[in-house]
Amino acid sequence: VGLILQTAAGQKIFSVLVDPYERSFRFVSNHLLIPKEREPDRETVLQALRTGSSYIAFDQISDPNGFAFYARRGRRTMPMGSTVPTGTELVVQAPLLSLFRVIRPHGPDLELEGSYFVIRADRPGPYRVEVYPRGVPSLLEDKPWILSNPIYVREPGDARD
Repeated sequence: VGLILQTAAGQKIFSVLVDPYERSFRFVSNHLLIPKEREPDRETVLQALRTGSSYIAFDQISDPNGFAFYARRGRRTMPMGSTVPTGTELVVQAPLLSLFRVIRPHGPDLELEGSYFVIRADRPGPYRVEVYPRGVPSLLEDKPWILSNPIYVREPGDARD
């Protein structure tokens, strides 16, 4: 974003960059979840994107390291993009006190304030999370900080499993 003042012939008189590309590209990022035992090579990056094992964060608001949204059945955990049966626990956490908006099928959305929650996926459909940090400047307080990919919940025995 910038301002350029020029003549009708195109001669530049004045210019200023308010928000150069370098800053813009650092403002929002796609965080990929790659298993620790895998190298972050081309194939693992493409696999994470293909399966939806990622989330978007506005890093200039705050560092999102420590954010997690995953499904849990017993000792097994499954990342965003996974398909799980109804009754599965969904875990959401953030490194800051936040408002979590859990967007779930057939509404209403759940709104939870804190830094860690476990909810039960009680109906089929996609569940995703929006995170709004607390204790930030008022200009940012109603702006999303983190946007998750969904976890898909199906009835046991659903032909799509």
